[in-house]
Amino acid sequence: VLMLWWLNLFNFMDGIDGLAASEALFICAGASMLIVVRHAPGSDLQLVMLLLMASIAGFLILNWPPARIFMGDVGSTYLGFVIGVFALDSVSSGQLPFTAWLVLGSVFWVDSSLTLTRRILKGERWHAAHRSHAYQRYASALSLHFRSRGQSPSECRASAHRAVTMVAMTINILWLLPLAWLVIIEPSWQLAWLGLAWLPLMWLTLYSGLYE
Repeated sequence: VLMLWWLNLFNFMDGIDGLAASEALFICAGASMLIVVRHAPGSDLQLVMLLLMASIAGFLILNWPPARIFMGDVGSTYLGFVIGVFALDSVSSGQLPFTAWLVLGSVFWVDSSLTLTRRILKGERWHAAHRSHAYQRYASALSLHFRSRGQSPSECRASAHRAVTMVAMTINILWLLPLAWLVIIEPSWQLAWLGLAWLPLMWLTLYSGLYE
């Protein structure tokens, strides 16, 4: 069930330029580094992740806002599936605990899960297309901000997408990666590290409702 949800939410989160590709690159890089922390480097899983990272990096050059190529449902669903397989492989082989993957993917887990829960509780058609994810609301608000500064619609879109993607990556690198590292070195506290990872993101997701 979690695998199915992860596959779908990765598709849901591919709504602005650069975000899904950057997230996939971070998750693979973070997981690869954590495997080094926990085990000697050189596993087959690491090699496959590094190959995928190289592919994503090449794609991201053209997908960075303003994007010249797009991932689409086929690309985002495939990436979500592959990352899910990486997680299952690492857990079954004892290379990484599942909690580490939950922490690394927190930006996507929290935004999609909380947005879906909120839509269900409000009686909305949760399975219908919508633009009420936190990252979409922040991108829309920033686009209006940039428009007020005289930018063209295409410039506003690119600037907003770039800002949201860079904020997400900053959260990933400065907040989530250290917490995932703590999951590895202090596993007895892993639920506490997961809570620290998710609580601020839950607040940011709920706060985005002000821009509805």
